Amino acid sequence: MPHIFRNPLGGFVYLLILFLTASIGSVLIMAPLMPLMVLYPAFYRKIMDNLMGLWLTLPVGLIELMFDVKFYITGDKIKINESCLIMMNHRTTIDWLFFWEVFWQQSSVKREKIILKKSLKAVPGFGWAMQVAMYIFLARKWDVDQPWIKMMLDYFSILKYKAQILIFPEGTDLNPKSKSRSDSYAKKNGLQYYEYVLHPRTTGFVYVAQTMRKSGIIDAIYDVTVGYPCQIPTFGELDSLCGNFPDEVHFHIQRHPISTIPISDEGVEKWCQEKWREKEAVLEKFYTQDKVFHDDRQNGSTNNIKPKHTGLSKGVLWSVMCFWVVFAFYAPLLLWYSSVARYQVLIFGVLFQVLTFMGGTELLSYSALNWRYGNKSKLVL
Repeated sequence: MPHIFRNPLGGFVYLLILFLTASIGSVLIMAPLMPLMVLYPAFYRKIMDNLMGLWLTLPVGLIELMFDVKFYITGDKIKINESCLIMMNHRTTIDWLFFWEVFWQQSSVKREKIILKKSLKAVPGFGWAMQVAMYIFLARKWDVDQPWIKMMLDYFSILKYKAQILIFPEGTDLNPKSKSRSDSYAKKNGLQYYEYVLHPRTTGFVYVAQTMRKSGIIDAIYDVTVGYPCQIPTFGELDSLCGNFPDEVHFHIQRHPISTIPISDEGVEKWCQEKWREKEAVLEKFYTQDKVFHDDRQNGSTNNIKPKHTGLSKGVLWSVMCFWVVFAFYAPLLLWYSSVARYQVLIFGVLFQVLTFMGGTELLSYSALNWRYGNKSKLVL
């Protein structure tokens, strides 16, 4: 039955629901609460996290229930109360979207933060919500990105916030153009050619890991490998518009306590590179053999687990999805009949765009936190 949505009409409805709920939700629900950013920063962070958690459950429900995408997870479980860095190979442009299912099943989507390209920051609705959620946007220029990363991690450190940060060390998804660049890099440096991953860009990964360690806000690094068994995928944002989703997504997760990670920057860099060599071997086996991940700690058994919802969790997905679908259809009616709502959308929409131009809502959050408490804050979230 869900496969009837795998077409342009289903994709349009999917993206329309996400856009309406993200954009109107940002200006009608999130924006009015922004004064709390200055008055009660810790309380503000909790409220925004819970609102984001409520919204992020929507795409999880839509992808699983509307498009019938099946998820399989092997290896370690992500601990819900742990502050961590999660590194993943970047096979498609929307791997992060599918990984929300793992967060929802194992940990919590509300504390998840993604390191992603800066261009997404200015997208109305989606970009506004991600700014409020304190996602980390990068310009891919190290002299610009390094102080920005430092600021964001300082924000989490001041709050003693247990963030679960998702990073793609490859920097971009695997496609013919990026693979050509990766091969050129390998040839220039006498390295192995990769077919299933790209050579990682270690500068940013090392800096994030080491800064989190120095700030005492990291308990572990999770090494995640994603694979798509039904076909070598090219899924992206435009594919979503056409209702084109994979039948299955497989994740293999390995947890590494921070105490087991090398201390030096050079050691962390080599450790990351070694993990990518392992990913290449694992993915070669995945795609050329039985298209499942094997957990070596289970004596070669796959330990391949399809997340099974209890009646309660299934009900939560349906309830949240129904809430946002109703909101998506009710909000335009509200705007049609209420001049107050129209003015609010206009004022806060312009405010978000101005703040984006000036650095973003996250810069305002950081400034407000330092003004309110200073760098020696002992707040615990």
